[in-house]
Amino acid sequence: MNKKLTAAIYVAILASFALSQNAAAQPSASFVIWRQTTELNVVRATDWDGTDDTADARGRNWDNRGSGLGIRVGYNFPRLVSLYGLLGLAQVTVRDEDLADPMLDLDSRGFDDDVYFAAGVRISDDFPNNERVFWSASLAFSFFSSDVEQDIARSWNYDETMGWLKGTAGYKVHGVGLYGGLRLVWYDGELIEADITNTPGQQTRIIEFERDNDFDLLIGARTIGVPVGGFVELNAVGSFGAVAGFSFTF
Repeated sequence: MNKKLTAAIYVAILASFALSQNAAAQPSASFVIWRQTTELNVVRATDWDGTDDTADARGRNWDNRGSGLGIRVGYNFPRLVSLYGLLGLAQVTVRDEDLADPMLDLDSRGFDDDVYFAAGVRISDDFPNNERVFWSASLAFSFFSSDVEQDIARSWNYDETMGWLKGTAGYKVHGVGLYGGLRLVWYDGELIEADITNTPGQQTRIIEFERDNDFDLLIGARTIGVPVGGFVELNAVGSFGAVAGFSFTF
């Protein structure tokens, strides 16, 4: 809950600043679909009795595989600033495998579809003296939480909070902006296993994650200067995936 509140406070501060600069905003709406795979590192793990289990958890290879779709609503302000909020449904599978025998010892936990949200702010403009070359920088936060019941007694819960700083630069060709860039990602994940058949006080164990690599390499394309357009972006290195969709500017 504190993570959600922190993200909301940051976005509220940014929104207040942008609104104070100019109250005239041009709204937009987008349909977004995405898929992504991320390699994870174990930060800390505890066993059922609360003892440290980090070494054993780090002896396995972890990743999460997610996909989702949502609606993004944005407001574009005259002074280069855009704000947006995104609400959608996502599904995540957390997997781990034994490094010594990955083919025969693979655990996979597919979590139920659940709601996720994101919010952010972006600034963008053309380069001076060259309207074909453009740049953008953005700051955003997202949160997702889901659970799954393996049986009546045993269940799993997964929480994921992310923030990222993204910078891109590109070139306009016949109404399409082609670009590349980098994204620095802060990720905090937590996997909780519960078993109510265990002795009271020993019914949960927890694994905390970070990303294996904090950077993503980005390439993408989007339409420019039209009320109805599309976009696609691919990412690699820290995570591997794609996001695509179409947008309406009112």
